[in-house]
Amino acid sequence: MYIKIANVLKDKRFTKICLDDNTLFPDGESGQLGDRGYINGVRFVFVERFNNQICVSVDTEKNFEIGETVELEVDKSRRYDIAQQHTAQHLLSAIMSKEFSAETLGFQMGEEYSTIDIDLPQFEVSHEKVVEEYFFDEVRRCRKVHVEEYPIEKIDNLNLRKPVDSNLIEKEEKIQIVSIKGIDKIACSGFHVDNTGELGFLKILKTEKKKSELTRVYFIAGLRSLGYFQEIHRLTRWINNELTCGLYEIPKKLKKLEEEMKKLRRNENELLDRLAVFYANKVNGEKGICKYLEAEKNIVEKIPGYINSEKYVFIGRIEENKFMIFSEKINLNDLFSYLKKELPINGGCGKTKGQIATSLSAKELLYNIRKFLREE
Repeated sequence: MYIKIANVLKDKRFTKICLDDNTLFPDGESGQLGDRGYINGVRFVFVERFNNQICVSVDTEKNFEIGETVELEVDKSRRYDIAQQHTAQHLLSAIMSKEFSAETLGFQMGEEYSTIDIDLPQFEVSHEKVVEEYFFDEVRRCRKVHVEEYPIEKIDNLNLRKPVDSNLIEKEEKIQIVSIKGIDKIACSGFHVDNTGELGFLKILKTEKKKSELTRVYFIAGLRSLGYFQEIHRLTRWINNELTCGLYEIPKKLKKLEEEMKKLRRNENELLDRLAVFYANKVNGEKGICKYLEAEKNIVEKIPGYINSEKYVFIGRIEENKFMIFSEKINLNDLFSYLKKELPINGGCGKTKGQIATSLSAKELLYNIRKFLREE
């Protein structure tokens, strides 16, 4: 289709093109996503209502002129996805109201999933099953979805699930009403499918508490849910192959692997303790207050538990340019302040432990620590 440009505005990144037409749906209105598509072959990335005009944002160096006639191409597959998610939300909210007397207080559609906020403090896993099965039953019925405009004066007689916003009543002469035959009726200006048979599956992804009395429900429907189930199937097949087991054997197999991992970690920890004792005995036998060890990080971190920290200052390398330091003989914060004045170091120390990051070699760092301890 072709359309005229009413205005052109520019900011640091985007060119905002205001159109002499209301064909496109803006992002955020009625809680849904906005249209996407192309204007003279350039993809627009956002749609908004600005000064009572529909404006699209494009990221391009191409010039657009006021009064110019441009070709507008709307992404129809995106529109259909939006329609599926939005009608699914209406049906989901109606089910929540009928089954749990839970009203929908908020709706937000996203690129990956949508959410509703319901006034229900607790939503159990068993509730998810009830809702999804109820939803699928309504999908099988292929209930007609009607989208009609009504004069304001007739709104009160429609028995809507939720009252029309008073701001809309004040500024509009007609209100668009979306009804799912026999189950729901509500004011809405968004996109919708023709019947519930187009919604496919509803999948509740998760729920979480919001404030004290609200629950946020994350969901997908239509082609999004098909893609989700296809990905789940791909992943479970991969797990089946990796674990060499059937689908329903996965939990048992994972439990066994978890127990084996716990046993391996216990064995590893015992070996690390024995190595730490070995290295601690080694450094304890060396002369001087300052003790240094270069070993695996998980061994170095265990050493402080096996040396006499009231007699020694222990330094261990934990990464290429990072050292751990531990002692109860001196205040390490004083040592760090001294080193910071003299050397290119970062990190920090408390009274008894800390870390030092530096490009210095271990030999140079130890020399300066021993200098502070008056061992040099």
